Amino acid sequence: MKQADSPNTPTRRGVLRSAAAMTALLADPLAALAAAPPGFDQWRDNFRARALAKGISDATWSRVMGRIEPDMSVFKQMRNQPEFNEQIWQYINRRVSDWRII
Repeated sequence: MKQADSPNTPTRRGVLRSAAAMTALLADPLAALAAAPPGFDQWRDNFRARALAKGISDATWSRVMGRIEPDMSVFKQMRNQPEFNEQIWQYINRRVSDWRII
């Protein structure tokens, strides 16, 4: 006699979908970061309206912000920070001293 599945039991299809989604996300996370974020153009347009409302001229806005793009190399550099690469005690021993605390 087969016992009825509870509503909290994951189905095989649900598990496979989750696994496929995780594989896609973990396969190449930097590829997703290589392009400008999807909301960047919208942010720039909204910020332009705020700048013009504050008295920034359209010529100044175009000269300064016209070709601005996000610097996506920051995400690669972020991974090399010691906070992410060292063990916690190694990090603390190298950066915490009496001189820095006082």
